[in-house]
Parts: sequence; C-alpha cells; structure tokens
Amino acid sequence: MSVLICQSTCYIAEDQLFEWTEKVFGCLEYRELNVMVLSDSPVAEYKMPDYLYGSTIPFIRSLKSSAYKCQAFCPAVGQPSILTGLPAAVLSHCQVHQIPAVLYQCYSDVISPDSVTMETYKPALTSLSKLVKLESCPSADVLRKVAKISETQSNLYT
Repeated sequence: MSVLICQSTCYIAEDQLFEWTEKVFGCLEYRELNVMVLSDSPVAEYKMPDYLYGSTIPFIRSLKSSAYKCQAFCPAVGQPSILTGLPAAVLSHCQVHQIPAVLYQCYSDVISPDSVTMETYKPALTSLSKLVKLESCPSADVLRKVAKISETQSNLYT
C-alpha cells in the first residue's frame, strides 16, 4: 500500500473545487483507496459551545464518508458547524464515489498552522501508520515542515 500526500499551497476558487478534485482523483486507482484529509480553520468557524467546556485551543473534530468504517479518534463536527473549501470538496467527492475518507479539522486561534497545531494531528498520523503498516510512526515533524513553508508564504511583509 502507498501513501500519497497532496498539499494545496495556493487558493482554489470555489467554482474550481469540483474540477480540481476530479483531476486529482482521476489520477488515482479507487481500489483499496483510503483518504485522510488534514485541515485547519479559525476557531470562530466552530459553532458548537462544547469547546468552551474543557477543550483547549487548538482542538480537532472529524467528519467521515459513509464508506469509512474505522473509528475516528476525535468527536465529529456537530451542527451547525460547516466545513467548506477544498477539504469539503474532497470529502464530498469521496462520499459520492463511495471512497472511505475521514476529514480531521483542526480549529485554532492562529492564522496558519504552527507546531502546536501540528501536534493535534499526531493521533491521525498514528492511525495512518496502522493502516499502511509503516515501519515507524510518522512524525509530526513532517507536518511541521509543511507549516514552516506556509508560514513564510503567508508573511504580510514578503
């Protein structure tokens, strides 16, 4: 089994999300495909009051396709919270095509992911290592490198 990491480093317009998702998935074989989406958004977009009671920021919630049979390691995103953008487009594509998929949405109070945000994804990486039988557990250091790239790109003064 292989792992494909796909990172979007630029803005994709709402009207292009479907086309972008179709092109990426058009290059993949659906047999034995499992999709894991790691995404982040501002805590202000989380509409449930439960994060106020005992949760620290950042915190993580999940949403999965009906074909995804494994247990998510965190609670589900509750209504009326809404997931949008590319992560939602990918999960919708997986739902329509009956592809097992889980989306982990990190809610934080920073503009772009940082090392603290990356730590919230660690249980997802651990579950990934069980799925693909990796020799060693993926490290959050890989995601920290991704975060450093986005930090330099989102700098107001560059």
